[in-house]
Amino acid sequence: MTSSSLPHPRLLDDPNLRRLFGMVLGHRKVLVFALLATAVAASTDPVLAKLTGVLTDRALLASDLRTIIWLPLTFVGVFIVRGLA
Repeated sequence: MTSSSLPHPRLLDDPNLRRLFGMVLGHRKVLVFALLATAVAASTDPVLAKLTGVLTDRALLASDLRTIIWLPLTFVGVFIVRGLA
């Protein structure tokens, strides 16, 4: 089959999309803040997975007293950062 000779529509040719971009780009600071907050919140997920692994390896299996003390504080810190984001 051959591809059609119709040109692909450009993204900003749609009048509704142009109007939407006009409304959204009027609030650039809020948009940038929301994107950064989303990135921070998303980056805490792998941190929680790693901390859970450390918790089971060091604190529960090896009974390392120092880890038993600082690890819950680290979990609280990660959830505070996640809540602020």
